This record gives sequence, structure tokens and C-alpha cells, in this order.
Amino acid sequence: KKFAEYAKEWQLLDCAGLKRVNSKALEDARQAIVNAMKLGKWLCVYLGDHIPDLQEKVCTTKNRDKFPIGTWQHGGLLSDLVKEKLYRDDDKEGGQCVVRDGFRVC
Repeated sequence: KKFAEYAKEWQLLDCAGLKRVNSKALEDARQAIVNAMKLGKWLCVYLGDHIPDLQEKVCTTKNRDKFPIGTWQHGGLLSDLVKEKLYRDDDKEGGQCVVRDGFRVC
């Protein structure tokens, strides 16, 4: 986890805060995902010591605009439909959901 916090080419997505699902934790996760996509960084997903219930409580239909299930699927964050839900107007560049080269999930 510490390495991912300091590595310039990585963006940390710390899921430890999602043990108790709340709007701030979900928004922090969304921002980490979008930041990695926009900057072409590796999204390093840290699950922590107590893995949150991702399938039943975090990556649900109601949270798909914050933490999509596609995070766990190869290329699952790259569809235009997923990006349109994930990106907010302030995240877009020229009205586009930009994903720079180098983006990947690890």
C-alpha cells in the first residue's frame, strides 16, 4: 500500500474505507478510478485486511456510477457507457471522457 501511495505512475484505490459503505468512501473510490484513467496511471486496488463485501454492497447497480463492477473485468472500465456514468462534467476534457495510454487496473 505504501509503495502505491508514493509511486508516480500508480493511483491507489484504498478499499479499506469501504468496509462501511458511505457516500464519501464511494466518491473517493470514483475519484481514484477517474484520476487513474485521465492520467494514464495504474489503478492499484488495495483491499486491506478486512475485504469489503464488494459484490453485495459496493459494486451494486445503485453504485455503478461510483464503483462499477467493470473494475474487476479486463477492459470493464473502457466502454463509453461506463465512462459516461463514472465521469462528472468537471472530470471531462472538452466534453470527452478521456482515458490516456498506460491506464490499467492491478
